[in-house]
Amino acid sequence: MMQRKHLLILGVALVVSATGVLAGRNSTGQARAQWEYAVYRSGVNEWADPDEFVHSPSLQDFFQEMGLRKTYPTPSYPLGRLEADLINLLAKRGWELVFIENRTSESPPQRVFWFKRPK
Repeated sequence: MMQRKHLLILGVALVVSATGVLAGRNSTGQARAQWEYAVYRSGVNEWADPDEFVHSPSLQDFFQEMGLRKTYPTPSYPLGRLEADLINLLAKRGWELVFIENRTSESPPQRVFWFKRPK
């Protein structure tokens, strides 16, 4: 009799958990985060998110279109610093950098920066 009661409680708990999962909620009943994603591809000067696509053959024009109004690149202002400025600008827009992928086999070689933010 005691074993049947435990099985019944376990069954009810599983049903409640499954209902929460199917309803888009985590185990504490909070709604799961909804994300949107974006990508920046250096080497081809391209940004794509659900609302915007920016592409320019000129690195300077690309960064200006993205909202960085400095003159780029210069020997005293290397590309790595430029990418950091872009990442900081995107962070102000709510984008979080989650992964960097090096695509050395592509022509030209690219660094692909993957971002996410809550919808």
